[in-house]
Amino acid sequence: MSRSCGGASWWVHHVYIRSRRRNDVHRTPSDQRRSSLTSQSAERLRVLFVDDEPNVLAGLRRMLHARRVSWECVFATGGPEALALMEERRFDVIVADLRMPIMTGTELLDRVRVRHPDTIRIVLSGQLNSDAVLPTVRSTHRFLAKPCDGETLVATVSRAVALREVLRSEPVRRLVGQIDQLPSVPQLFTELEVELQRREPSIRRAARLVAQDMGMSAKVLQLVNSAYFAPTQQVTSVERAVAMIGLETLRALVLTLHVFGRFPRTKLRGFNIERLWQHSLDVGKFAHRLLRIAGANEHEANAALVAGLLHATGKMVFAEYLPDAYRQVIEANAGPERECELELEVFGVSHAEVGAYLLGLWGLPDVIVEAVAWHHRPSARVGDDFSPTAAVHLADLFSMALRQRSVEDDSFQALKRLPLDWELLERVGAASRLGEWLEAVQREES
Repeated sequence: MSRSCGGASWWVHHVYIRSRRRNDVHRTPSDQRRSSLTSQSAERLRVLFVDDEPNVLAGLRRMLHARRVSWECVFATGGPEALALMEERRFDVIVADLRMPIMTGTELLDRVRVRHPDTIRIVLSGQLNSDAVLPTVRSTHRFLAKPCDGETLVATVSRAVALREVLRSEPVRRLVGQIDQLPSVPQLFTELEVELQRREPSIRRAARLVAQDMGMSAKVLQLVNSAYFAPTQQVTSVERAVAMIGLETLRALVLTLHVFGRFPRTKLRGFNIERLWQHSLDVGKFAHRLLRIAGANEHEANAALVAGLLHATGKMVFAEYLPDAYRQVIEANAGPERECELELEVFGVSHAEVGAYLLGLWGLPDVIVEAVAWHHRPSARVGDDFSPTAAVHLADLFSMALRQRSVEDDSFQALKRLPLDWELLERVGAASRLGEWLEAVQREES
């Protein structure tokens, strides 16, 4: 992995999974019965599937046969057997059903979270309604609905493991894997996730979910009526607000408001959560605007908006869970480039990588996770298009330039002093348009 901020090269080959844990290759007779490829086990991803239905396990075995060179798949018919296998050796991933006798999937994954925090925990169930999903929120990284095709299953597991590889620092990776308080996935976020997985998601149903939380309703309405969304007239209906911003944006907005709203405001001196909140709003708005100016479709522009809102998630993880170490970064009061270098020196990873890891495990779309991971060095991303990653990079620096400008020094001069990724800007043909785009953003602000 590159040592420059956000330059984790994991995304380039995100479907090529490498397990770094090679010190426990001893295999018991029980292991040998479950996999005939013992000689290759140390080089493969270890995935444990748990379901009480033999036909389901047989189907998974057939579906994943083509992955046998790179995956070591082990199958258990219940929670007790799965826990026993996990005591014998490590697994990279566990994929479990929810409704099982003796021990439910929720109980199993709760125990896995405590005993094996490094293992990525995925639910594969035909019971993905809110009543079934909500109890598993604390112990599950991803949810998949049955029936699930092989391509979706492989992509979900591969992506989760690739995101885990972002973190070079073992202590930080273990910490992130156990996060269940802040930033945590709120109940409303999970209910919206269930709604979005329906064949025909409903804005009306989503609005009802938001309306049940009076505090969140007030925040959503306040934000929709602000200059951030610039409505032509006052919006007083939650349903209209949801229709304006869309379900995907609503989901991310709920998550952003929840994370910022619960953050302890006085825990770390010098860490200004109000300033970070305003900066994140600006980055989201600017990134959306830049992509629209560049001719991108609304889907890409909305992805950039969401990534901008959430691009600083990793900073809050540092501030909340490692405040003593993060104080060294805060007290340096450095610019963005030096700030990332200090994070790498202190933690071994930057806030961009930590934020991307967490958002990826929460199930946000790849395009958003990618933009968060590389918003400081988007040239590491493959492609020659002006993507949400590039838009968030520029929006982040545009916001800083507008904040740092002075009477003697206009915003464009301030921007040129910031760590622009000129390699990317030249590659995508954006370098010559910076002044034009910055002026457009400024006009929108005035």
